[in-house]
Order: sequence, then C-alpha cells, then structure tokens
Amino acid sequence: MGANPSYPADEIGKRWPYRTMLIYGHFGEYDSGGHEFTPRPSRPLVLMLLALAGAFAIREVVPGVEHLFTGILAAGFGYVFVKGFHYMRALDELNRLIYLEGMAFAYCVTMAIVVPLGWAAIQYHFSVSPALVLCAEFLRGPGMVLAARRYS
Repeated sequence: MGANPSYPADEIGKRWPYRTMLIYGHFGEYDSGGHEFTPRPSRPLVLMLLALAGAFAIREVVPGVEHLFTGILAAGFGYVFVKGFHYMRALDELNRLIYLEGMAFAYCVTMAIVVPLGWAAIQYHFSVSPALVLCAEFLRGPGMVLAARRYS
C-alpha cells in the first residue's frame, strides 16, 4: 500500500482504499506515486475539454477543424498515458499486480462488449461510437477492487 498515514502500520496490506479504487481507478494520493498522479491529469483533461468545446463551436466557421480535434485529443490522452505509466512504475509489486489485473479485467470486458456490438453494427447497418472503447477506463476500478479482494 505504500506509506499511508491514515492506516495503522499493522493494517497496511490488509485494508485497501476500495472507494478510491472503484471511483478513480487508482490507490489514492497516499500510495507511492499517487501524490503526483492524482491532481496532474485533471488539469490537461480540463484544458482538453475546453479546447474541444471551442473547436466544436467554430466548426462551421473554420474548415478543417477536425484536424484540430485530433491533435487536441492526441495531446491530452498522450499526457495522461505518460503520467499513468510513471504512476504504475512507482507502485510496489503487489499494487502494480492489482493495477495490471484491473486493466486486464477492463480490457477483456470492454472487448467482450465492443466486438459483438461492432459485428452487429456491420450486419444490421447501424453505427457505434468508437468512444465506446473508453468504457474500459470506467471498468478498471471495479477490476482493481476484484483483484484486491483476492489479496486481502
């Protein structure tokens, strides 16, 4: 768990921050690397959303603004990816294992949803948003909780 001042020393490793894991998909700001990861990705995400809203507002006036959408999304998600990678490398071995098992759970469940839905969209001629793949981000927390319960 790292150095969490809210847990007594004999409780570290026996209790997990389930709420933080479930809602945010990480171990909280008191674990190794959490103090750096927690606030930093939210800043570029807010800037990314504001820039996307601005680009969406001028899409009728400025031709070719779709390229701006792509650049903004790539820059924002790239930053979050790099910060997430640094966070994962800062975790201890057990926390890293739980984090990776949560990611594996999220990937498997997302693919089990997206692939049949994509196949059905092709067969029955309806469209599915590619943003559906982002549901993996929301499933990482529950996957981490399931993995952590095995190691309690």
